[in-house]
Amino acid sequence: MATGASSSRHFTANMPPPSKLELTDRVSIKSNWLRFQRQWSNYAIASTLSIEPEQFQVAVLLTCIGDDANDVLDGMRLQDTERDSVLKLTTILAEYCIGKAKCKRDF
Repeated sequence: MATGASSSRHFTANMPPPSKLELTDRVSIKSNWLRFQRQWSNYAIASTLSIEPEQFQVAVLLTCIGDDANDVLDGMRLQDTERDSVLKLTTILAEYCIGKAKCKRDF
């Protein structure tokens, strides 16, 4: 057995992912975001996703948020540098769902 850094993954998908981020009802978009953000934070910790490489975490987030939220992000025509971290993406989504002035930036 070779010594050195292990390349094995720790992430486990044995638990259900967060519910998709529902954006069709503008009345409840804020509460939907707050629920998704809370579920995402818990999921990332409990599944050990939070210790995986950032690119992997971003891919899981983009899978979990669902088609509506991905369509919103696509419509924003974000730069690659805006899509390279979970924090950047969740901040952009929070600003969309809550508003820039009301957005809590420390996720």
